[in-house]
Amino acid sequence: VVFVEPLSKSAKFAKKKVSIHPASKSREDVREAHRFAAFQYYSWRQSLKKKLWHSALQVAGKWAEPLLFSADQELGGSENQGVEGIRQWEATFKDVYCPLLDVKADRIMKTDGAE
Repeated sequence: VVFVEPLSKSAKFAKKKVSIHPASKSREDVREAHRFAAFQYYSWRQSLKKKLWHSALQVAGKWAEPLLFSADQELGGSENQGVEGIRQWEATFKDVYCPLLDVKADRIMKTDGAE
């Protein structure tokens, strides 16, 4: 992941929010949402379910200005929704991606045994 803070402040580059929900139904936006969701899931599992990249801006093909949620609220600034935000994301992830992946929700949340 590359952070491009100067690009995100430049008016000449288009900015688009990236999250688990596609910005539109276009193939490109859906693919980017799936890619971001995979990254969210991987990084959430690696943090032992304590940190979450909730969303970011896509600028010049890179992710910038991430909105981070952390259980200890040390990251993400004033927009960090902490444990409650992480739980809301978990529910959305189960609703959106478990049917898409044809996996039972309890199985996807227990893939590596981390709790």
